[in-house]
Amino acid sequence: MLHSYFFFYFYLKISFKMISLSEAEKIALDHYGINATAIKMPGDEDENFKLQTPNNLSYILKIAQPECATDLLIFQNEMLALSLIHISEPTRRTPI
Repeated sequence: MLHSYFFFYFYLKISFKMISLSEAEKIALDHYGINATAIKMPGDEDENFKLQTPNNLSYILKIAQPECATDLLIFQNEMLALSLIHISEPTRRTPI
């Protein structure tokens, strides 16, 4: 079964810190209206979470450092979207 993924990122307006699972869940609910369980994902300079809703929708929450370049975040999100398209639709031509 394929999952639906939606991509968004959230800029912290305070100095960067480690975000707990409960904080990620609260950010998703408060800022995006998404009630979900957070699962920590790897990240180099940012905090990444897979959010799983009770009705089996999946989201990716990326919390970037305030000084992170917007162009870099857009590029990362586009590459992630293309990767997921390639995985879910292997016969579809994608530029990766």
